[in-house]
Order: sequence, then C-alpha cells, then structure tokens
Amino acid sequence: MKINELILNGFRNHTATAIDLNHVNVFVGKNNSGKSSIKAAIEYALTGRCEFTDAAGRGAEELIQRGAKEALIKLTVDGLGYVTRAIPNALDVADWKGGLTVQQDALYEYLAAGADVIAAALNTGRFIDMRPDEQKNLLFNLLGLRFDKVRVFESFENFLGRQGRVIPKGLREYFALEVNQDLVDGGPEVLDDIYKRVYKERTAAKKTLKELEALAGAGEKASTLPDGAWEAREQIRADLAKLRARKEELLQQNGRVIAGRQNIEGLKARYYTAFQRYEAKHKEYAEGDFDQAELDRLESELPALQKKADLAAQELKIQQNIHAGIEANLNAWTAARNLLNARSSAPCPLAPKLTCTADKTKMIEQLQIDIDAATQKHGEALDKLAALEKDYQSAADAHTEASRKLGTLTRAKEDRERVARELDELRQNKEAAKTELDQAEASVTGSAEVQQELDELSQRIPRGDELVQQIAAEERARADRERLTETLTRKRDEVAWLEVLVEAFGPKGIKADLLAGVMGRVQEHANERLGMLTGGHYQIKFDVSKDFDIKVTTGDVTTSLDNLSTSERMRVGIILQDV
Repeated sequence: MKINELILNGFRNHTATAIDLNHVNVFVGKNNSGKSSIKAAIEYALTGRCEFTDAAGRGAEELIQRGAKEALIKLTVDGLGYVTRAIPNALDVADWKGGLTVQQDALYEYLAAGADVIAAALNTGRFIDMRPDEQKNLLFNLLGLRFDKVRVFESFENFLGRQGRVIPKGLREYFALEVNQDLVDGGPEVLDDIYKRVYKERTAAKKTLKELEALAGAGEKASTLPDGAWEAREQIRADLAKLRARKEELLQQNGRVIAGRQNIEGLKARYYTAFQRYEAKHKEYAEGDFDQAELDRLESELPALQKKADLAAQELKIQQNIHAGIEANLNAWTAARNLLNARSSAPCPLAPKLTCTADKTKMIEQLQIDIDAATQKHGEALDKLAALEKDYQSAADAHTEASRKLGTLTRAKEDRERVARELDELRQNKEAAKTELDQAEASVTGSAEVQQELDELSQRIPRGDELVQQIAAEERARADRERLTETLTRKRDEVAWLEVLVEAFGPKGIKADLLAGVMGRVQEHANERLGMLTGGHYQIKFDVSKDFDIKVTTGDVTTSLDNLSTSERMRVGIILQDV
C-alpha cells in the first residue's frame, strides 16, 4: 500500500496541512511541531485508533484541535482512492457503500491487515527501545497472529508435538476447563495472560501439594485393633446387635416378672368381675322375650295396609271434589233465584246493563226445579263423603297400629342384638382377663435365670461397644487416608499439568517457538540490508532461546543491542524498521 497524499484539518496541532508523500519521507521539526501526529493521523485514518486513544478508539475527542468542532484526516491511497476519517465517528472510503463498521471491515480486508498489524507497522521505529516481551508482541502483531480458543489449543498441541511429546492424560480436560474457559480472543497478550495465570496457579498448587504431602506423612499410624478384628468387623457389629436385642428381650421379660408379681391379685379381681358381668348379661339374654314371627308378619302386611289407606285417601279426595262441584252449582242457582225475586225488571245475568225480556216467573220456577235437584244430589254426596271418610280413617288407624307394633318389635330386636353384642364383648373381656392372668402367673417363673443372663450381657455389650468404636475410628482414618491419597494424586497431576503449561506459555515456549519459525528469514533480510548500510561490517542475530535478545557482531566482537552506541543503535534501528 502506498499513500500519495495526506491532508489534516483540525487534527491536534495541524490546522490545515497537506503533504505529498513519496517512497521515502523524512520529517524534521522541533518538539511538538506535529511529527508524531502525522503517524498517529495515518493510523487513526486506517483503524479508528492510535497511540493517543485506547484500543477501542475511546479518547478520540482529545485529538480535535482546540476551538475546532471536528477533525478531518484524508489519505489518497494508490490503487484505492481516498480514505476520509472524521472525528468523531465517520469513515468514507472511495465510492464504497455501507456504514462505518461495514467500510472498516472492508478496508481491513483490502489492506490484508487488521488494526494490530497496522499499528505495529507504524510503530516499528520504537522497536529497539522496547522491552523483550514488547518486541515479541510487536512481531506477533506484524505477523497478524491472533489467538482464539481453538488456535491457543492447537499452538499448545503443536508445541508439544515438535518435541515428540503428547498431551498428558487429563490435561486436555483441565485445559478446556481452566485455561480456555474464559479466554477472550486477541493477539499475543492472550498467551502472556495465560502464562501469568498458570504460573500463579502452579505456585499455589505446589504449595498446596507440599502441605498435603506433609499431612499424609503425619497421618500414617499403626492400627490399634486386635488381630482379626478389621476383617471380622461386619460380623462383630452383627453379633453386638444380636446381644443388644437379646438384652432388650430379657429386660422386657424381667419387667413382666416384676410387674406380674405386683399385678396378679389385681388381675384375679379383674377376671372375677368380668366373669360376674358376663354371667349376669348371659342370664338377661336368655330371659329376653322377642317374637320374630310377629315381626316378620307385620313387616309383610304393612305395605298392603299402606296401599289400602292410600286408595281410601284417593277415593275421599275424588268425592270431596264432586261434593264441592255440586255445592257450587247449588249456591249459584240459589243466588240467581234470589236476585230475580228481588228485582222487578231484572238485568240480563250475562250483560247487567241490558234488560232481560224473558218471563221472570218461568225463570224462577225453572231455577227452583234445578235447586231442588241439586239439593238432593248434595245430600247424597254428603252421605257418600261421610262413608268414605269413615273407610279412610279405619284404613289409616289399621296402618298406624301396625306401624306402632312393628316399631315396638323392631326396638325389641335392636335391644336383643345390643345385649348380644354386650354379651360378646363381656366374653372377650373375660377371656382377655384370664389370658393376662395366666401370662402373669407364668412370667413369675424362671426369673433367676433371666437375671443371670442379663448380668452377663451387661458386661459383654460395653466391651463390644468399645471394639465397634475402635473399628469406626479405624474406618474413618482409612477413609481419610484414601481421600487424602486421591487428593494428593489429583494435586500431583495438576502440578504436572501446570508445569507443562508454564513451560509451553513461558518465555521459551509457544511464542519463542512461533518466532523461531520466522526469525530466520527476518534475520537474513536484516543482515542483507545492514551489510549494504555498513559495508558488511555488522551482522545481527535474534536469540529467542532464552527470552528475546538481539545480538550485533562487529568483527570478532558480539554484544547485545543495548550495549551499542547511539549512532550504532540508530543504524540497526533503521534496518529493523525497514525489515
């Protein structure tokens, strides 16, 4: 990439600067005259960041010249066209379309270099003044080496592979969990961060391992168990449990003996009382009077009596309705006759405002005939109604009496059943009292043998308890030793893994290995240029075996770059910047 022209407006101390650039450009000026700002402007135009901002470009507002509203940087790039960057937040590349992020990514792709590579290329002039780790990181950035989880693990695996080694068992999982778990993609600083972390973890792990080994040494003690006790520990526990159960059984038996002696007389009285009650209730049951046949007969007849009473009630209701109809007609005809007798010109019964022209005398005579006939029917209906009421009352009385007798017999049956239940309960109480009395009398025998066995068990069980406690203590001690052994094994593995990781990510590890693969070509090119500049008197060598040291040979003298004079360092610095 060749930049043909640079224009700065309002950028730091450049109010309006336009510079035509050639293949080689030398800027000379006093301090604070804007030399460094030219380099920073080129970097900011291409990446959106520079040495005066952070890696994300924050702080760019400080690049705007005091009093100006914005700053503008414009590059004319050979083969591309213009690249214009405004502060804050604007990028315009040739005739490309899209927002700032789209054009920025496209610009990196066009240049075939990311922000880290561009920044490193523009800052190579400070290479010889950097610390070794800074020099290595700058070279990594110039090479465009980036590291994500996959690249870090591949680099680690390849580093071991070039030495004919494989990843130890378990380290692959440890690497994924402890190294790659929270890894953030980035440049060579990713490897540096891993090295710092695993170095610190190794120190802590070795300290813990030392403490565990001391603890393991102090924990080895001889067993105090009797011979054969450890092998028979489960049988010892089972036997002790049987002894305890037997003792409990004997204690209960002995308790029954003591209680039995105190309770026999009371049990005898209780049995006698139960026996007397049972005999009295049995007599009551035997003397009870109850006619089951009469109860069955009443239960079978009662539905028929109920049906007969219901039919009588239905007939009575029908007759009552007939009587009511006859009585209503009689009342109506009587009222009509009285009305005709009371008026000289009677209105029409159907239309009171009209005068009736019919013969009043004939009408009254006809009404009287109807009244006489209705009176006769009314009397007959009353006689029949009285007879039906008597039949219904007789049926109802028969049903009521049958129900009363049935209720009496039912209660008598329930009483008998109750007496039978009470009799059965008293029989059970009597039998239970007899059983308890027999047990109490039987329990008072053999008490001397029970007490003797209890005394023996009271001596054997404490000795067994003590032995079981010793077994439990031995089990805990062995379990603790087993857990400690497992912990020691895991911690030794962890220390071994961390040793490998410290080696791989340390100064002589992956970074040195990766640099060694490219530094031969860099060294060859540097010596070719240095020979042209010094007439072949100077030779340079990059030593990556320990840290990162630049050796310069003049004649038969080889020395470190730090020991050269200012003019010699300047010559080497020019060559290294060119390389």
